[in-house]
Amino acid sequence: MQDDDGELAELQEVVKVVTTANLLTEVVTAASATLTAATSQLTTAAAPTLTTAPSDARRRKGVVIRDP
Repeated sequence: MQDDDGELAELQEVVKVVTTANLLTEVVTAASATLTAATSQLTTAAAPTLTTAPSDARRRKGVVIRDP
């Protein structure tokens, strides 16, 4: 009887591990697909270029300090 109980407990543990592994695989696959879709959407949008003249405080002795 105890041998059967031990085998049953071990079998349940194996089923639990396999089920958890399958669930993790599904979650990672879904997250990967979501990230791929989001990445392709982000790369298609063009960022606008903004240009402004430096203020007098930034202009000293003919040298213009520009922010990177």
